[in-house]
Amino acid sequence: APGDGGAAAARRLVRMDAPRRRGGRAVAGAAAGGIAYPDRPQSGPEATARKSVGRGVGRGHGGWNVFGSARDLEVTRHRIGLGRRVALLTDLHLDRTAVEADRVATVLDEVGAEVVALGGDFFDHRYLPERLDAWLKALGGRPAVAVLGNHDYRLGEGALAALVARLEPRVAVLRNAAATVGGVRVFGYDDPVTERALAAPPGEAVDLVLAHSPDLPVPLAALGAPVLCGHYHGGQVRVLPPRLLARLVLRHEPLALRGVLSGWTPDGLAYISRGLGMSHAAVRLFAPPEIAVFD
Repeated sequence: APGDGGAAAARRLVRMDAPRRRGGRAVAGAAAGGIAYPDRPQSGPEATARKSVGRGVGRGHGGWNVFGSARDLEVTRHRIGLGRRVALLTDLHLDRTAVEADRVATVLDEVGAEVVALGGDFFDHRYLPERLDAWLKALGGRPAVAVLGNHDYRLGEGALAALVARLEPRVAVLRNAAATVGGVRVFGYDDPVTERALAAPPGEAVDLVLAHSPDLPVPLAALGAPVLCGHYHGGQVRVLPPRLLARLVLRHEPLALRGVLSGWTPDGLAYISRGLGMSHAAVRLFAPPEIAVFD
């Protein structure tokens, strides 16, 4: 049956019971039941645990989701010495997502998220305030910080202003500025894709840098803090080798053209989340949506 095939594909996709290697270093996997991660000695941002928290095939907002990949939400855990637990939700594309707000609320509760970072692209092409309200409610009153993405700017001035106005009572929206949110000092770059990002380092010591895309006009090594970002969707439809896919779809994204579509950059300075929603085509294949959690 189609549903059985999709679940099998998802099981193969998110198998987490064996150590993997990235950049020559071991990456720890986690296969415990529920959303549980072993407390094992780990060092560096590459010390990553993963857990699938949902499988299925079905129709989401805006289209069908092939092989269940658009609904197979995966949680990844990363120890970077923050002292607070930050959950990264990026590339929501709320008019084109198969992940519902109540599932996100459950994950945030179960992982014990203390702060939420929103990485931009709240919508793909239509501003739907009622859907945004549902997702803001899913944050559960946690301190939250956000940056904007290229699709947010494509909504047009009126819709963008309405989006920011709806966010700001509950979320600190940063455009080339810093703020302390839930005890974490964050510098948020405005959208690099539309060339709005500040071409300079933060200018102060921060705990995290938040940006929509990793392709900032500043060397990552100059930022002095880990960068949390998205934009690439992990390739979204991973049926081609990463570099070929990037040449066809992400032609202007330097890191993508090097074959880096998700996870830690080779230098370990930025984490690129696959995000939650979909863009252009309402499908994900071999690139499941992700919530990344950082301690």
